[in-house]
Amino acid sequence: MVIEGLAESFSKELYGENLLEPWVTSFDKEDLEYSIEVIKDAFHVKGFAEVSSYMFGDTIRQRTRVPACWFIPFAGYAVGYQVVQSFIKK
Repeated sequence: MVIEGLAESFSKELYGENLLEPWVTSFDKEDLEYSIEVIKDAFHVKGFAEVSSYMFGDTIRQRTRVPACWFIPFAGYAVGYQVVQSFIKK
């Protein structure tokens, strides 16, 4: 997630905030807060398929045999972006 957050933050610096991708900007505050809480509880998760379900959400995860994480599609990108932006502001 941090890598994707860095990529979007770099894009913001190059092209401006108005050209950020929708998977970073389309989340309302409530969905973003929910996603942050889900990820906080999942720091122990390992394995590409398991971790990718937190990046892509349950819509994509349904094609695998990974247990549901009840995650909003593409929320990992938005959370990664928020983490990096928070770090930059501090």
